[in-house]
Amino acid sequence: MKLRKKYSKSAVTMAMLHGVLMGVAGVLIFGFLLNVSNRMEVKSDEPGTEVTVSGPVTNAEPGNEEKPANNGESEGSDNPGQPAIQFYALQHGVFTSDASAKEFISTDPALQKAAIIPVADQYFIWSEIGVTEDEVRKEDKTGDTFVKSFRLSGAGCMKGDIRVPELLKETELQKLNFDDSVDGDDLPAQWRENIAAVTAFSKDMKIVRAQLLAHYMLKNECLKIEF
Repeated sequence: MKLRKKYSKSAVTMAMLHGVLMGVAGVLIFGFLLNVSNRMEVKSDEPGTEVTVSGPVTNAEPGNEEKPANNGESEGSDNPGQPAIQFYALQHGVFTSDASAKEFISTDPALQKAAIIPVADQYFIWSEIGVTEDEVRKEDKTGDTFVKSFRLSGAGCMKGDIRVPELLKETELQKLNFDDSVDGDDLPAQWRENIAAVTAFSKDMKIVRAQLLAHYMLKNECLKIEF
């Protein structure tokens, strides 16, 4: 036997009203959520806003930025492992042209073994170069003759030519001669030929230095003299 439950008319009306209110509330909540979502999208697209995609967050403060390591190298130096070497020259004059310097040498027989050293736009006449001041100091210096100190650097040179300052610092002439066991690439360009020519001209180490320096300064712009 079926039992039929009877509802009053007022109960049915209340149920219908409750359903309508639930539907309206759902629509309002959905609309609110949609509006909030749109506002968030607009804010993230504003100019100047940075959005981190991936990677760690860094909180760097002014003055605490990470600096790259220089591996012990000095700034502005082509080859910090080759410091400039101190020398002393016996100077007889300085001219603005090579021709003027040669003319001056030709007028003084005592300067026939002197060398002309080009530095920037000037031409220095040096008869001797020593590794100490006492080596070239002379009591009979007259006129414009005096001892001039300078530093020679080959830091900007390639393999071989970079050794010019180091080799000129040698105090014994025989140490400038290298047999065939030494690779020519490890020596300045045409070093053996130049040593043979200069030592045939003079065996005085001070004169040999001056003549070799004049040759390599003329051939290599990488060699630098500083006063």
